[in-house]
Amino acid sequence: MRTLELSKVVALSLALVAPLGGARAQSAGSHRVSVAIPVVLRLRLDDGHLAPEGAIDVEVYARAGVTTIDPGTTRVAVRANTTWHLDARFRADTGSEALRLTGRLGDGPWLELCDGARLVTGDATRDWTVFEVAYGVADVLSDGRYWGTVVYTLTRP
Repeated sequence: MRTLELSKVVALSLALVAPLGGARAQSAGSHRVSVAIPVVLRLRLDDGHLAPEGAIDVEVYARAGVTTIDPGTTRVAVRANTTWHLDARFRADTGSEALRLTGRLGDGPWLELCDGARLVTGDATRDWTVFEVAYGVADVLSDGRYWGTVVYTLTRP
């Protein structure tokens, strides 16, 4: 046989035998098919920024016992295909260490954010689940301006 004819015969033989091997593997008891679905945890803050961790800069102005916080609230949206935790931690800027920021969801309790706080735990969501976090201060502040950052972290248990 010529080399060209031999290569055609070998290619045709392989083409005919290959489907039989696949069928045999599928009928064997040791053959398994698995599908891995990746975990999706998405966090979106007021500005629409998507990240596993998001940050909001906060400015507090205190004068004569009256405190103004800018922003006063933050809209936080969560989307996940598994159970999740939403935590928040406040980091005061240098010179603003006296500021102890608190936060709460809806009518819930005020939580100290300086040491970090678990705001909410949830199950898998079909769409975005939106929360509004309001900010407050734990103590009466001396007159002045204070700055810091609230860092939100979305994790799975």
